[in-house]
Amino acid sequence: MKDSPRRRTRARKVALLLGMLVVMYAAMELILFAAVSIRFGRVFSFTDMEARRREVDISDPFGMGDVPTRVRVRREVNHPYMGYVYDPAVEESSPYGISDVSPVQPRRADAVVIAIFGGSFAQDVAYVMGDALAEQLKPHFPGKELIVVKSAIGGYKQPQQLMALNYFSALGGQFDIVINLDGFNEIALPALENLPQTNPFFPRQWHLRMRMVPDREFLASVGKVRFLDSAASRWADLFYTGPLRYSVTANTIWRIGDQLLYNAMMAERAKLPQMGSGADDYAATGPPIAFDNDGDLYTALARMWAESSYQMHGLARARGFRYFHFLQPNQYLDGTKPMGAQERAVAVREDHPYAASVRNGYPVLRELGEELRRRGVNFVDLTHVFADTRETLYRDNCCHVNRDGLRIVVAAMTKSITAQIAR
Repeated sequence: MKDSPRRRTRARKVALLLGMLVVMYAAMELILFAAVSIRFGRVFSFTDMEARRREVDISDPFGMGDVPTRVRVRREVNHPYMGYVYDPAVEESSPYGISDVSPVQPRRADAVVIAIFGGSFAQDVAYVMGDALAEQLKPHFPGKELIVVKSAIGGYKQPQQLMALNYFSALGGQFDIVINLDGFNEIALPALENLPQTNPFFPRQWHLRMRMVPDREFLASVGKVRFLDSAASRWADLFYTGPLRYSVTANTIWRIGDQLLYNAMMAERAKLPQMGSGADDYAATGPPIAFDNDGDLYTALARMWAESSYQMHGLARARGFRYFHFLQPNQYLDGTKPMGAQERAVAVREDHPYAASVRNGYPVLRELGEELRRRGVNFVDLTHVFADTRETLYRDNCCHVNRDGLRIVVAAMTKSITAQIAR
């Protein structure tokens, strides 16, 4: 039976409507493609969007999304001298809550003890490249065993490295080479995690560490951060597979939603430093300190960093070991590494709270580093160590690099150390 004229007319209308929708969708895709490209100053890339979505991670119960998974705090305990260490009953560490070998090593004629101090960047170097570091130094110590003491924990900042070195030395630890790889935490963490109510020179989030029983407000805020983090992950999952991942419109919708969730999470997370164990609890806040402006803050933070290093240098001279201080690189210091679009999508977030601290504080660190060198410290500025490397090295939007990046850092460190040994 032939279709009636009415049915054919209806079919043509449906086909025309579908065609119009396809044309409208295609036009929307082109318009958004152009608009997004102009807004962000580079051609829209599905690869960039995928890289952004890979940043979202739900295994982060306390909203510390800028800390790499391997070194995220699962069980830290307060320490009377070093601020905090890992709980050896839960984490894999020595009985001292730090390093996989004891940080209290006696001096031996047949061994060279190398201790690495710092935060999570130094921790990555110690655990991922510690053996490589030892191998590169071994030819300069023929016939000797090289022992690497990993005295670095994520979030450590001066004077924690100084306190740790003093403590281990007082307990009888005797090192041959001490490497201090730091700078980022000292500048980036205090403004976000300590101030305004906690002394910036106290360990990170000290007021939260002093909290014995979290109150309802604190738990509710942590819960909101966790919920928003999880929501961002589920939102990203919708665009991982299927046709949506290849749609400019869909990716734009995802990016807007992701930014809204990120902003809400950072706003909620910013409340946590205000929730100490009590606004007037001296054990949590320490001595009050105020700064007239950001310049004074970064100068004070850099001064603590430099003076702590100089005291480590003095202890080294007194105890008969070599001390080497390295300023770690960071992607937010402009001009220190050429980046392609894919690496930039993972490594740089312009609204990241650490970015301003690095750009304002690192120049002061570099200036005081030169002063340390004039005072006799073996100081090396590694901020431009990636200046000639176009390959992808940064693996997150905080401060951490992949194995290739760590390999470059270790090569620069060993070059400096061996040159000093040769002298």
